[in-house]
Amino acid sequence: MMWKTLLCCLLAVSAAALDGWEPGKRYEYHVRGRTLTALHEVANQYSGFRFKGKLVIEPHTPSVLRGQLKDTYHMTVHRMLPDGWDQKFEERESNWERVGMKNKPFEVHVGNEFQFNKLIVTEDTPVWETNMIKGVLSQIQVNLKEVGPDPRDEQEDRLRKIFKVHESSVTGRCEVLYDITPITKFNMLPQPLVEIEEENVNVLQVMKTQNFTDCKKLPSYVHGFYNFHNVFPAQNKAGFMSRSQQTRTIVSRNKETGRFTIRSSVTFHEVVLKPELFNSQQGISVSRMNVTLEEIKSQQHIPPPRPPKDVGDLVYRYSAETGEPSQRDSAYALESNSDSSSSSSSSSSEENAANSRHRSSSSSSSSRSSEEMRDSKKHPRASTTESQPRNSRSRRSLQNSKRSINMYNDSSSSSSSSSSEEYLLPRPHIENAPNIPFMPYFVGNQGSKIGEVDPEKIVLLARTISSELQEPDTMVKKNILSRFSILTNLVRAASFSQLEEATKRLYYRVERADNGDESKLDAWKAYRDSVAQAGTPAALKMVHTWIRKEYIKDEEAAKVVAVIPHAADTPTDNYIAYFFEMVKDPVVHGEKYLNSSAVLAFSKLLRLAAVDSEAVRRYPVHVFGRMVPKNFSARVKEYIEYFANKLKNAVKDKDSHKIQVYTRALGNTGHADIIRHFEPYLVGRESVSTHERVTMVFCLDEFVKTQPSVAQYILLRLFENVGETQEIRVAALYLLMKTDVSAELFQRLAEYTKFDKNHQVVSAVQSAIRSAAKVEGPYKKETAKNAQAAVKILSSKPYDDSYSKSFILNNYRREIDVGYSRLYNQIGSRDSFMPKSVFYKLVNIIDGDRDDQAKFGGAVSSVRDVIDFIRQQFKKDDSQDELENSKYAEDDDIWDLREIANLLEMEEENVDPLEGNVHYDYFGAQRFFTLNKTSFEFREELKKYFKKPQITNINKLYNRMELKVGYPNVMGVPFFFTFKRPTLVKLTAKTFIMPLKPCDHGKPHKFPRIFNVTSDVSFVYSFDMHSHMGVVAPFNKKEYVTGIQRKHMIQIPLNVSVHVNLDKNKVAADFKPYYEDNFKVAEARGIPFTTVHDIKSLVPYVEAEHTSYIRVRPSKAYEGNFGKSVGMVYHYNFETDQQFFDYKWFSSNYFLHYPNVAFYYGWEAQPVFYYDFKLYLDSHNSPAKTVQLKASYDNRYTQPEEEEETRQHSKIRRPRSASRKHRRSRHEERAPLENLEVSDTETQREELYDIVLPAVRAGRLYYASVSVAFKGEENVYSKYEVEGALASSQVNEHISTMLRAHSNDAERKHQYAHVRVNVTMPQVPVIDYRKALEFDPTSKIQCEVHFGDTPEKKSKVYFQGKFERTDERKKFVAESDMAQLCSAQQNNKNYLLPACRNVTEEASKLDKYFFKVKYENLSEKCRNRTYKAYSYLRHYFFPYITENVYPDERKTDSVEVQVQFNEEINAVNVSVKAPILNVEFTDVRVYNKYARALFSLNPRYPLLSQVAKTAFPQYYEPTCVVDYSKVNTFDNRTYEHDMLNDWVEVMFHKPRSKIYKQVSVSAKQAHSKMVLKVLRGDEVKFEMKQPRDSSSSPELKMNDKVIEYERSPAFIHYKHELIAVAYALPSKALHLDLLNDSLVFVYDGERVMLHAGNHYRNQVRGLCGTFDGEPSTDFKAPQNCHVRDVEDLILAYTLVRDLDRSRLRDENICVREDVQLVNLTNHRHAEKSGIRPYDIDDDSSSSSSSSSSSSSSSSSSKSNSTSSSSSESNESALPRGENKLHRAQQPSRNCHMHLHRIVTHNGKQCISKLALTECAPLCREESHTTKTEAFVCFPPGPTADHYTKLVRKGVSPDFSRKTDIVNLRVTIPSRCVSKI
Repeated sequence: MMWKTLLCCLLAVSAAALDGWEPGKRYEYHVRGRTLTALHEVANQYSGFRFKGKLVIEPHTPSVLRGQLKDTYHMTVHRMLPDGWDQKFEERESNWERVGMKNKPFEVHVGNEFQFNKLIVTEDTPVWETNMIKGVLSQIQVNLKEVGPDPRDEQEDRLRKIFKVHESSVTGRCEVLYDITPITKFNMLPQPLVEIEEENVNVLQVMKTQNFTDCKKLPSYVHGFYNFHNVFPAQNKAGFMSRSQQTRTIVSRNKETGRFTIRSSVTFHEVVLKPELFNSQQGISVSRMNVTLEEIKSQQHIPPPRPPKDVGDLVYRYSAETGEPSQRDSAYALESNSDSSSSSSSSSSEENAANSRHRSSSSSSSSRSSEEMRDSKKHPRASTTESQPRNSRSRRSLQNSKRSINMYNDSSSSSSSSSSEEYLLPRPHIENAPNIPFMPYFVGNQGSKIGEVDPEKIVLLARTISSELQEPDTMVKKNILSRFSILTNLVRAASFSQLEEATKRLYYRVERADNGDESKLDAWKAYRDSVAQAGTPAALKMVHTWIRKEYIKDEEAAKVVAVIPHAADTPTDNYIAYFFEMVKDPVVHGEKYLNSSAVLAFSKLLRLAAVDSEAVRRYPVHVFGRMVPKNFSARVKEYIEYFANKLKNAVKDKDSHKIQVYTRALGNTGHADIIRHFEPYLVGRESVSTHERVTMVFCLDEFVKTQPSVAQYILLRLFENVGETQEIRVAALYLLMKTDVSAELFQRLAEYTKFDKNHQVVSAVQSAIRSAAKVEGPYKKETAKNAQAAVKILSSKPYDDSYSKSFILNNYRREIDVGYSRLYNQIGSRDSFMPKSVFYKLVNIIDGDRDDQAKFGGAVSSVRDVIDFIRQQFKKDDSQDELENSKYAEDDDIWDLREIANLLEMEEENVDPLEGNVHYDYFGAQRFFTLNKTSFEFREELKKYFKKPQITNINKLYNRMELKVGYPNVMGVPFFFTFKRPTLVKLTAKTFIMPLKPCDHGKPHKFPRIFNVTSDVSFVYSFDMHSHMGVVAPFNKKEYVTGIQRKHMIQIPLNVSVHVNLDKNKVAADFKPYYEDNFKVAEARGIPFTTVHDIKSLVPYVEAEHTSYIRVRPSKAYEGNFGKSVGMVYHYNFETDQQFFDYKWFSSNYFLHYPNVAFYYGWEAQPVFYYDFKLYLDSHNSPAKTVQLKASYDNRYTQPEEEEETRQHSKIRRPRSASRKHRRSRHEERAPLENLEVSDTETQREELYDIVLPAVRAGRLYYASVSVAFKGEENVYSKYEVEGALASSQVNEHISTMLRAHSNDAERKHQYAHVRVNVTMPQVPVIDYRKALEFDPTSKIQCEVHFGDTPEKKSKVYFQGKFERTDERKKFVAESDMAQLCSAQQNNKNYLLPACRNVTEEASKLDKYFFKVKYENLSEKCRNRTYKAYSYLRHYFFPYITENVYPDERKTDSVEVQVQFNEEINAVNVSVKAPILNVEFTDVRVYNKYARALFSLNPRYPLLSQVAKTAFPQYYEPTCVVDYSKVNTFDNRTYEHDMLNDWVEVMFHKPRSKIYKQVSVSAKQAHSKMVLKVLRGDEVKFEMKQPRDSSSSPELKMNDKVIEYERSPAFIHYKHELIAVAYALPSKALHLDLLNDSLVFVYDGERVMLHAGNHYRNQVRGLCGTFDGEPSTDFKAPQNCHVRDVEDLILAYTLVRDLDRSRLRDENICVREDVQLVNLTNHRHAEKSGIRPYDIDDDSSSSSSSSSSSSSSSSSSKSNSTSSSSSESNESALPRGENKLHRAQQPSRNCHMHLHRIVTHNGKQCISKLALTECAPLCREESHTTKTEAFVCFPPGPTADHYTKLVRKGVSPDFSRKTDIVNLRVTIPSRCVSKI
């Protein structure tokens, strides 16, 4: 019975196989094909070839067909095809050439469902011919299993079938959608032409659509698409590229026999792409293969192939000829659904979810109805993409990765695994080049590599590049960067021995470059850079050899190695292992810069190849299989463990450089294991600095990308720990924003802005959420929507721009699906308004994928330390190192600064050492540099230039981007696409610095104040964009290519001479072209082309013999000159096939972009056209040879004549020419403006001072001048000069300005413009807002402008303006809520609290302006330009504008303008009355806060000060107020105080740097009056007392000498130096400005307002707070602890001898500021996320490792302990709740935990500095060891109780700064086992 069943099955199979092929017959088919490429949307110019032949098929057995492909010919097509790619050709046999096939018989094995399962050819059939046979056979493979069994059934609904199968073809084994429909002969389309004469047949049309997204095998080569998370280029839709394949087959079926006959089949394979990724015009590569039945004959018995060779199914076959076949291992196969393509990390819950989604999607798709299948044909991925957010990048990319991985999992065949292994190529050997399929050089020679690489060709090409580099003018013409790409391709194809031979020929020592053989050096560098860019195993070994032989070292070697992660093409496990050994090489380890560069490069490559799931997009996994085996995770952890141990040792050695480098290395891996290595430092079990901890958080950036959900949990814990430092929390927030943040999480973060006390954190949250809510583009819609849900929850309190901020600015162009995004993050600093950490990134967005284009970041531990250290190197004079003895007069109430510090028991703060880091993209690689104090030793570095000229020689060639794609088309020939951005940076300079004045005071360590700098500089920057797509014809070694090459070059060759005078603030520079002949300054070319290229040729495409440029119309040429007027003539040539220049495109792509973005993306959406632009400096026709630039600056105080005696000893004196008599004559007989000429002498500055000074009488003078002159050998041909002076005085309410500009050009045209401005602004009240409201703040401006060619033809403009405050504005301010609050405060005698200061400022704002402009002799040209400016305004303000062109009264030669703001100054009306029309601008909104600040004038503040005050409202003028009964600190904390009956320290400043004087400000109140004393160093004392009567100003003394200032300002000197200016305000208050100390006092006898410079930040103590930006720290006592009550704060700063301060020693009253740390994960989350705990303590564990492990516990445990002295008791501290620590995942994993040990020693409570191993509950100790551990001891009291409570709550205290350390011997369990 069984045999019968088997026989029936065999008969059924045979019958099925014979249904399509009749035994004994011979089927002859005519084969026609074509493959073409073109930029079809630009022009119908095509390159490709046609193919024809004859296919003969004979059935041999029921399941075997024999066939032969013969009479094969090809014809080159390279011409215009007006009708497109499918244009008909005239048949001319003379153009056909034989293909050169073997034409041997082959055999096809047919399986079930008509599948061609196996192809057998002769052994001598080359691979390329085999693939072309497969391409032809793919046309006649048709699955007709679903067609009804009854051949006579003609009902359409039974014959029509739609189904899906996985089917092999030359393009892959993929899902194919079948659509079978019956058609009539009449309905058959003429193409393909099929004549069916039989009458008894049904004709069926079979439409097959191939789904490349779901493939078991997908032959393809991909490189460089790492950042393209939505792209897998070989699939149907790949962002900028789409691929489709459809087959139309006509089949007849005999109604009698039911036999099918394939009549005709045609397949279309199209690739449509944007050639430069973002173009609006696209290119195409199309292939068509047509097989048509010609005749059915009697069988002629084709012989079998001899000797036979099985070449598998119809899938394209690679050519494996490396000679190094490696054993195929299933560990490298891509066949498991659960395994990531390249990741060795544990799969997370996110991955599981992605897999489940994929499985459900697949199952649902299989059950679709016919209608759904038709829909999916139109939208094949709609069901999977529309249901998930587009911004869920990680989930989507992971799902796509797994889909592409599963292409190799052929479940329908039992031999799928083995077939996949045969299908893949052998893995490359470390000394050989990998065999790269589809790329022309590797398949162009009969399907194989174009011969062995001749080292001589490498040498010749490198030398050619070098010789052309010597002539930058010809760089673009000679295609240097194209040749560099060819050189890189040659190096990729070379073996190690060939590279070694080339090295011998090219290596040239850098030291010999000074001798003049620059060409040899450049040849070596070109070769060096090509090896770095090659990315092959042989290239890696070559680089290592160079390092060992010292061919490259230090920074040069570091740059080469840094490129490797991006360049590596096949980073297999052997490649990675070799790289790791190279990193450990002592030679590498001992090189400066190289050691860190190698470590960071390796760690990054490890992530890209072995951790990140995106390797399928970056590496050719469909060619070689996995880059690393499935079990590679253990190796990855070994590498990570190596870095972790290095980090541990660096921490032990306190080596900041290594700590940061190995932290960055661990972070680069992005592996989950790094969490357990960072955790001991982040939670305080190991002691590192705050900066190093912040670096660890930032280094989780790659982990955020690889496991965003796990990272989100950890980062959220760091952020929500309010006891953590602000830097850690803000850094965690910024990384948190890079995860998929839900609306709920955004809202959760927003709630922190309402209660969090840390302003830095609140500011960061506010800015981050608001920026995220404004992100544009469809790919960020979900993120923006989630963020918008939280915006309204945010606190409305504004914060300075100096606080932590996060900004995202983006621009999206919907029409081309391209955008860019700029991210800027900063962490604010406590000690400066400048941020301590910044990060900037410019990102290109293409089809939703983000590609980082520019990146920069840096961080320092202290901004103030950096600034002070740099300033100290270049300061003019030394400050006193130590305080001198007091020089004050005897006074029982006054102490010197040292005594004040002793009285207050001032403690020094622990200051971390200066450290930092900088990272940025540099020459195609990412660089990371650490910083310390020596990094800022600029002075010593510059002094090298004093000794001898320093040579700079940078010549770097690199690829900013390289994308490569290849796969077969339907003809079985390779299609390829490459996109490259090769770049050249060449800088040579010879620089020398010559001091012209001895160092100050003869001190050699000082930097000179006057010096010359000379340098010969040659800078060349060039970059290309090469986009090429084409097909390779392996039979004739040709490639048929269409492409675009854009070339850009800038050249700056200069001789530079600079003179610097720091004493006089002057600089002069001469710039002279390096070359005497004409030279090219810039060039840009765009060349679209088609070519038929010989693959063996080393000539660039655009130079090839058969290359044709694409020009849509005849080119037009333009040329011209400019610059004659200045004496330097530039000549330009421009050739293009465009009809006109599109100014609109240019403005929208350049002018509307930010400059840095335009540099990268100015050409986006640029139409593809031919252009050639050249710009030359025409030296022969340029009389001027040198450009001279001069600039000077001066500022000084001027003072009244009465202080002549003081002035003559002052360093800052009045100009000698400005005597009283001289000033009077200037004032009375004002010189005409046109008579003033610009002079090169210093007397001109004094002359301008004399012009502006009379208006202000006394005040500050400013002067600046800039001039540019174009000089010949003897004459000055043109000169342009601008200079101006400004005098301002707050004393007499005047500002006077004089501005002059003159120009004389080479054509003897003279232009001048003189502007004189006088502004009168009254000194408004600043203390009492009621007085400010009563005061008239009206201000006036007068302006006179003269300009023209000559004084006789001058034009004059007179301008008068008046600024007023309206009654409406006055009423609005008076009735405001702020005014009511201020009134209440003033009733309590507090006049200077924030509410009063703000309302007083608002009361003085002006809201109504009137201007009247008169003019004379205004030229028509000037009038027209004025009207053009108005037309732009009219266009911009169109909705708000009304014009009256027929006014009742026309103005003549004058214009009147009135500006009226509304009461809130957020809208404005403007009326203009001009001679030709009247204009009204109504209700124009003023939304921008900076615009409001600029236009809402306040007499107290200049315009720029108002803008700065808006940007930094708290820290532009940091203010502290000690009012009658309240204090408002610098950080805006207000508290109430009782009368200050004793002297109290208001502000005590002890700078960390010697460049600042120490300052003390103390106050005392008596009888409602306040006395103020200021100590400046130990030499100057100021004393301020209440006035003698109410009509007088307060009394001011300096060193007990009364200073008179009421009648005129007092200029106070000390040791011939002006140190202060004092004057009386209108309210009789004293205004004292300490110039060199950046301190300003406003004092009225009862209160004081103090303005301090920002260098005081975080360096002061006292009633004014800490000035660190955080109000919560203002109650900080001198002992560096914090009090809660005001009484304790005043007690702490009371200056009374023998005062009892014991209360402050109670640590419950004065609490130390400690960082409270929590664990990153709890046990449950650690197991769920796959994160291992830090340490698994075993017998081999070292003390250091166990002490730094993560700990876990949920209950208490006790352990015996012994010490060198008696220990009375000990206990273990137990964490509770969510603070449970990790448990080790070992057989005893639930028994080990780590806790801080608490013991009693010598009567003190001691806590272990680090967590120690303990046995968990329900566990017992099996063995133990005795170790010496560090303990921190506290005397019994509140402090000991405080830390004990913290430890028992599970908090790990930070004991890193504790100095009271005791080493005790304790027993520690080494093994714990369960009791159960």
